[in-house]
Amino acid sequence: MGNLQNDKQALLTTLAGKEPKLKEGINALLNDKLRFDSLDRAVTNLKNAQNETNLGSVEAALQTAMTRIRELNETNKKDIDDEKASLYLYTLQNLTQCLGSWQFENGNENHYTPQITKKFNTVMAQAGVMGLDMAVMQKKCSAHQYKVADDPYLADFELLDSNKMDILLSNMERTKSGVISSLDKQAIIEDLNSPEKEIKNGEIDHGVVEMHDAQEKDLDRLIEEMTARWGAQRMNLGFINGNLNDFYNMVGISTNHRDLESIRKFASAIVQRLAERQQSKQNDWQANATATQTVSAVK
Repeated sequence: MGNLQNDKQALLTTLAGKEPKLKEGINALLNDKLRFDSLDRAVTNLKNAQNETNLGSVEAALQTAMTRIRELNETNKKDIDDEKASLYLYTLQNLTQCLGSWQFENGNENHYTPQITKKFNTVMAQAGVMGLDMAVMQKKCSAHQYKVADDPYLADFELLDSNKMDILLSNMERTKSGVISSLDKQAIIEDLNSPEKEIKNGEIDHGVVEMHDAQEKDLDRLIEEMTARWGAQRMNLGFINGNLNDFYNMVGISTNHRDLESIRKFASAIVQRLAERQQSKQNDWQANATATQTVSAVK
């Protein structure tokens, strides 16, 4: 086990190069009581990599490890507190960026560009074509909650967020659609150009509503706004159940919240309201069907 651990450390340290913070992060990750299977898979894939396609599987495994770390930080801070999450995510993101400099043992040239970087470049390129505020858009591509003020490496750490970029790309693509009105298009562009707002204890900009005081009309108004912004398909319970992370991002953007607890409260309330609406429609349909059958029987 000791030799295996040393092999992992040697391989990742080679990938990391000379930056001391990455070495610190690698040591902490490999010696954590938690076992990150996806990190082990990334190491194995890297060790056996012969070409750029193989490096894609390394990146995918690193991204899976990052997703797991974010989930644990949100749900179980006893195991992954904020500072540990920051160090681990910083390490894994930078290891991902180092993949393009990896030297294959078979001598193949390496021109690998990480998928997360390609997605970021796509967002920024489209933003440039659309004439959007580039500084605002760059900021919107990242999660900002993993900074550590007293650490020189982590004080300005920005984590590229694939889900946030997917939503940005989706919104930019919607502006090209001939289906939406010019007013809707302008609203999307204004939203894309608007800086993310700071979190304010339970407030939302369109209602200043505390969640425990939220009334049906407030939720209905929020649902209407979200449906107009994201489309009816994404506000369908079937989509939400299969794309929960995307839905959380939609809720976060629509309510100007970035903390998971507030987002979950709003998301839960929205889903409950949508389920109530769906049940009401089903009840109406059944009532109409019964009434139709009764009329037919009378005739």
